[in-house]
Amino acid sequence: MKAEVICKAEHIKTFLKGIGAIAVSEAKLRFTSDGLKVIAVDPANVAMIHATIDRTAMDVYSAPEEGLVAGIDVFRLYEMAKGFKDKESVELIVEDSRIKLKNKNMTYSVALIDPNAIRKEPKLPEVDLPMKVVLGIDSFKQAVQAANKISDHVILRCDGDKFYIEAKGDVDAIKTIFDDTELIEFVKAEAKTMFSIEYLLEFCKASNKLDVIDIRLGTDYPGFFSFRDNAVELLYVLAPRIENV
Repeated sequence: MKAEVICKAEHIKTFLKGIGAIAVSEAKLRFTSDGLKVIAVDPANVAMIHATIDRTAMDVYSAPEEGLVAGIDVFRLYEMAKGFKDKESVELIVEDSRIKLKNKNMTYSVALIDPNAIRKEPKLPEVDLPMKVVLGIDSFKQAVQAANKISDHVILRCDGDKFYIEAKGDVDAIKTIFDDTELIEFVKAEAKTMFSIEYLLEFCKASNKLDVIDIRLGTDYPGFFSFRDNAVELLYVLAPRIENV
C-alpha cells in the first residue's frame, strides 16, 4: 500500500519536533481520514502526545480508504526535515517498506519500522477538567521561562477569577497573572495543579511556530496542553507533580 502527502515543510517539522519533545524516538504514523496522526507516551510515563496535521492543510493527501499505519524513526525524519525551508512544499511518501521526504531536487529515504515492534499507543484520559484558558503561546512561554529561574516545578491555578502561573523557591517567588482582558478564552473554575517545568519548557520549544495554547485543568489531575494553529495540533497530557503545595 502507498500513502502520499504534500504540504509545507514547516508543518512536518513542527509535527515531528513535537513528538520528539517527550523523547519518543519511534512512533506509529497513522494516515487517517482527517490527516496524519501520532499518539505516543514518553519513556517515563509522565507525558503523552496526540499530534496531528490536518488534512485541510495539505496540497495533496492520498491514503488507502482503510487507513495506513507506518512505524517511523522520529529523530531520523526530523533531522532530515530540518534541511527543508519552512515555506517550501515537501512530499512525504510511504511505499515498499520505506518512508521518503522529498522536494524538487532532493529525496531522503529510510526503512520503516515494524509497527508491532513499537510501544502500544496510549488512550487519552477521560477526565472532566472544569477550567479552560486559551492564550498566545508567547505569553505562556514567557511565564514558564520566568518560573524556571525560581524552581524546577510550577503551579498553574485559577481562583475562579484569574489564571496564575507561579513558582516558589527557598527565598524567592514569582507569579504571572492573567485575567479576561489578556486571555482569548477563559472558562472560570477553581483549579490548581503542580507540574514539572522541564516538560513544559520542551512543549514550548517544540511549538514555537504555532499560534495559541489551550490549557485545561482540574485540581491535581493531568493537565491538557494543546498548542495549535490551523494546520498542526500538539496536544500534550502531563501528569501532575504531587507534593504538598
